[in-house]
Amino acid sequence: MAPKKRLAETLVEEGIITEAQLQSALQRQLIMGGKIGTNLVELRYISEKQLDDVLSEIYRIPYASPDLFPNIPLDVISSIPKEIAKKRAKKPYHSHTKS
Repeated sequence: MAPKKRLAETLVEEGIITEAQLQSALQRQLIMGGKIGTNLVELRYISEKQLDDVLSEIYRIPYASPDLFPNIPLDVISSIPKEIAKKRAKKPYHSHTKS
């Protein structure tokens, strides 16, 4: 589901960051690459929790902390190709295939 609002727009509208901070993060993004949220966190304009909360609000999906999934079997993690895992930043938590 596509969000109605973009992350940066929401952060500015909610007063979490200033327009100047956004411009600084966009400039850094041009130089360093990466996603705007990551750049904002790395610049310490927002915390990871703030990023998680706003993304959860935008996408209307509850945030699931990695702490909720401490015992993911290695074979399940290994089943995801590195390119996909890196691109999607997803972690499987169980496998539907039968051994």
